[in-house]
Amino acid sequence: MPLKRKLNLNQTKRPLDPPPTIGTEENSLLAYFQYMCPRESLRTPLRWPPDLFALAGGLLLNSGAYRQAMSQWPPHASWHKRVSKIAASWRHRWNNKKAPPPEVRSLWRTVLSSSDLDVTKVAEHRELCIALIELCAIADETSFSLGIPPVRKTDFDEFYIHAADLLSDESGATLCEAVHPSKARVLPKMHTPQTGLTFRSFSMHLALYLSNEMVPKWATVPSSPAKHKLKLLLIPWPFAMKKSCFSRVAGEIKMPGSYGFFEYTPRATGVEAKTKDLLRRAIREFGHIDGVVFPEVALTQSQYTKVSQIVLSQSAFLIAGVASEAAVSKQRHNRVHFDLPLPNEFHAVRLRQGKHHRWRLDRAQVHRYGLDDRLGKKGKFLWEHIELEDRCLYFVTIRPWLTISVLICEDLARPDPVGDLVRAVGPNLVVSLLLDGPQLTCRWSARYAAALADDPGSSVLTLTSVAMANLSCPLGKKDVGHNVVALWRDGGSGSATTIKVPDSKEAAILTVNVKEKTEFTADGRSDYGATGYPILETWDFI
Repeated sequence: MPLKRKLNLNQTKRPLDPPPTIGTEENSLLAYFQYMCPRESLRTPLRWPPDLFALAGGLLLNSGAYRQAMSQWPPHASWHKRVSKIAASWRHRWNNKKAPPPEVRSLWRTVLSSSDLDVTKVAEHRELCIALIELCAIADETSFSLGIPPVRKTDFDEFYIHAADLLSDESGATLCEAVHPSKARVLPKMHTPQTGLTFRSFSMHLALYLSNEMVPKWATVPSSPAKHKLKLLLIPWPFAMKKSCFSRVAGEIKMPGSYGFFEYTPRATGVEAKTKDLLRRAIREFGHIDGVVFPEVALTQSQYTKVSQIVLSQSAFLIAGVASEAAVSKQRHNRVHFDLPLPNEFHAVRLRQGKHHRWRLDRAQVHRYGLDDRLGKKGKFLWEHIELEDRCLYFVTIRPWLTISVLICEDLARPDPVGDLVRAVGPNLVVSLLLDGPQLTCRWSARYAAALADDPGSSVLTLTSVAMANLSCPLGKKDVGHNVVALWRDGGSGSATTIKVPDSKEAAILTVNVKEKTEFTADGRSDYGATGYPILETWDFI
């Protein structure tokens, strides 16, 4: 063993750095604002509302001072009317290239009067807290309808167009101009939590995300904006599976003896013809199909290319789990492909998102799926041998009441890093593609879906394949989990519906309606019933 270094008692001692003191300039409000916007003059409020929301909101969030709204509130009798009036003025003034309204400038002066105050002391100064909350509320009200297809022609103004340009940045979406994405991102918001009290409770139209671990991306692809129903064709492919689809492989890094790696290789063939047949029958029996959904790694890359052409040709969108071909790379890709048709039949929006977490198979799971002979009885854990790509999450808006996000299996179960972003934006519908057993209400996927249905209020659809659902049935018995391939959980109410495909059928048709509800912010503002909750209306099979 190496000898420990002896302490030289005669060595001259260096004085320790003095601990930071409360009230120093480095910890002040002004220093925080300058960190967020180092190139901006802060003598007047920032002209673009989402930037001011990031500054005031970030300070409230980091200090926890937003809780001041829960005592002696509202600060004045006509709180909501005042905020709405100032917000309408700001939006009009911005379109006419004018400075923020005088009320906003006055509130900003109140904030700057405490510029030397330590950030940790913000909550102790009620007048400052009220000014910050009011600035956030005004910026929030000013930014209505951003990121969604306009409902009225008046919504489609210069303010909306400028916001759309900012959201379309390929490096990641944000509504901010002056605040760099590494410090904060502001995004459109679909749901305001109606339980508990967090900073998210104080905004209706804008979401604040302070981490850069997960990069959000935004796509607005209008599809029948006036339509209030959505028909989804769920194809739980593959219908049968050989255990040879699973195999042990050598990992790219050396692991302790209790760990190893496995791969899943899709082997089922004929999915292209089956998709064409099922889609044709679904349209004949149920009318136009808005979207087709496949489970996790249901398709190979070459299969996906052909399936996408079939689906898009019927003016439907495609959500599919796709695995890279075996010979493409040492590590496979596990991705979701989200393809949306455009009015021009020769063009489409094609989005790609990688899985954020590897599946870890433990001994109990290996035995449950009957994979002992394939994966071996030795070792406790096997990691999915896939590449972990840059982490991003798409928010896809196709109607004013419908913004969709897609998660892949473990991404639903692991709160980090995607959870904070999902809760901040509150997409109306979360679709989770699984390589998993039956979708019963007692299993893990239902529990995590329930959490999102409660807060922020998203409806959640989980989908696995018939083959995986039945592979986990003990000894192949047709128990309660047989053919239970999907689970739908309504946002808000949290009511759950399991989708079990009869033996004589192959796919499910879900008809989703929208229930518009009124949401309130914690400071008392209302959206007047404008929030859409996708509700499962009916389901059938083909």
